[in-house]
Amino acid sequence: MAGEQQFRTDVPNRMDRLPWSRWHWLVVIGLGTTWILDGLEVTLAGAIGCVLKDSLHNVFLGYLLASALMLGASATEWRLGINAERQSLEKINAPLASA
Repeated sequence: MAGEQQFRTDVPNRMDRLPWSRWHWLVVIGLGTTWILDGLEVTLAGAIGCVLKDSLHNVFLGYLLASALMLGASATEWRLGINAERQSLEKINAPLASA
């Protein structure tokens, strides 16, 4: 690739010096917990789905259960999103209201 220019940067070195706060720990622990629970949910759904498929021999029931799982997960995420937004707006607006 002729004509390209290389340059040196010290961004990675500076990023190592950034402060690590309580908020960062909350994000890391929250994401880790979510990933673990999501993995367990997928594992359980796969195991239950295979057992139900073999025992009931009914494809419609399998689709119905999968749809119920997705509907429940979507409704839960929707509600958690509303709660998180409400809490963040309260934290943002609280200093403005007291001023």
